[in-house]
Amino acid sequence: MKARTFISMMVMLITMVSMTACENNENPVDIPVDNKIIGTWSLYGFGTIGENKYQEVNDKLEKWWLDKRFTLAFMGDGTLKGYTWANEVLGEYKIHGNIIEFANLRTTLIEEQYDGEKYYNALLSVTHYEIKGDQLLLYYNNQQNYLLFHKIDKIREK
Repeated sequence: MKARTFISMMVMLITMVSMTACENNENPVDIPVDNKIIGTWSLYGFGTIGENKYQEVNDKLEKWWLDKRFTLAFMGDGTLKGYTWANEVLGEYKIHGNIIEFANLRTTLIEEQYDGEKYYNALLSVTHYEIKGDQLLLYYNNQQNYLLFHKIDKIREK
């Protein structure tokens, strides 16, 4: 009788452990429920809540770099890439409602110019987002400021 009880308990234990091991409720990268964010966005400027205008990004664009500077591309797999004035930005993102979290945000180490450093520092403190038509607002500084982006038709690879 003891052997039968022991075997039954072991079978139940193994079944429970295998069910728990197979159950994975947490996806390491949450795919955004708002697929409108997927794509490439170009930074237009820096805004402050309560003001009806924003400061245009200061970049002194050079023609050969126009398609890359101050962009951010959100991929469907939860990764992102983009460019400051002089550096490439890479990382991951997660979305929960209107909250956006950037993880492993990193950049190359070329010396920034113009608004490049301001842009990257703002990205480091982004907490919320909002999409209005073809505009993306990334809120930072306790949601007192925002980065204003406009959607670019396609994701740029280079």
